[in-house]
Amino acid sequence: MIKIFIESGENQAIRNGKKTTNEQNFVEEFIAYHFPTLQKGIDFEVRGIGGKDQLANFVLPFKDNTIAGGKNLLIFDADTISNQGGYTVRSNDIFTQKQTLGIDFELFLWPNNHDDAND
Repeated sequence: MIKIFIESGENQAIRNGKKTTNEQNFVEEFIAYHFPTLQKGIDFEVRGIGGKDQLANFVLPFKDNTIAGGKNLLIFDADTISNQGGYTVRSNDIFTQKQTLGIDFELFLWPNNHDDAND
């Protein structure tokens, strides 16, 4: 299974009987449109983790999926230098956590995986 971990956390909005966020809906709809043969819950799952500072709270789902032969994808905002982020800062911070926590994932930083985000 492909587990996609996104920056947003869960909110109280209910969609199809499940708590969700606009970001989660966007990723799920994007996958459904571009990869119509993939089935949510069987081939992929999208899960909000509440930001980079919460990554340590999700070590077990990352490791369990890796052990089961799945792939993990982390999609976060690159942020900007004005909020102590930016592509380089954010990717370095996340890769440091990846090594420290001993988890495996591919990383995509929004907006295009090489630039800072807009303010």
